Amino acid sequence: MRATRLAAVIACLVLQPLAGQRPVEVWAADQNGNLLYVLDSEGRVLRTVDSTTLGNARRPHMLWGVAGDPYVYSANTVSNSVTVLDRAGGAVRAVIAPVGKSPHAAQPNPARPDRVYVTNIG
Repeated sequence: MRATRLAAVIACLVLQPLAGQRPVEVWAADQNGNLLYVLDSEGRVLRTVDSTTLGNARRPHMLWGVAGDPYVYSANTVSNSVTVLDRAGGAVRAVIAPVGKSPHAAQPNPARPDRVYVTNIG
């Protein structure tokens, strides 16, 4: 990935490893390219997740994920959806739509992980 491409990467999520686990992963959203990048701690691309894989998501915006949680959540502002991805392999587990106009962020309820809070900017 060239430096100019990195400049287009808007949202970034760093998943810190727990003691004894694999190195840090960085998930980054390219809003204009409708892509997610999973990078290693050196900035090398491990894999990408395209718009089709994201459930035809447009403009992935804010990513949410924490160590110990098996999922990463992508709020997709133009498609008015949230994509739930498997953290380990990047496979889509669910696409929640519609979630209101211009979702900015999505986060699971810590006490009820089957419920997701969505913040809209529209």
